[in-house]
Amino acid sequence: AAKCLLVPAHRTLERPHGRLPDIILLDLSLPRMNGMDVLRTLKNDVRFKQIPVIIMSNSGAGPNVLHCYREYAAAYLIKPSDISKYREAISLIEKFFFILAVLPAGSGTRARIAE
Repeated sequence: AAKCLLVPAHRTLERPHGRLPDIILLDLSLPRMNGMDVLRTLKNDVRFKQIPVIIMSNSGAGPNVLHCYREYAAAYLIKPSDISKYREAISLIEKFFFILAVLPAGSGTRARIAE
């Protein structure tokens, strides 16, 4: 089972809390930082570069999607509008990344998601 770690983006970038997450769920609509800037920063930081970043957004605007993939996002998802569909989406992400996909060496046995 995955362990979910919720850490505000600005705190994660300043100083990661212990072990790094296996994947990162990044909402583009962040209160303190621009999500696109956070993605770029993550992918330019050696500590986070190999960690898959899944973008979650309210918008499926073509330019946003293209920009995120150009900045090496692993996936771009439109956030479900209701909580049950949101939970289902998170469950599918966990199943894919922690059951089907092979993550880089160094990932622990307890999967963690930074959101």
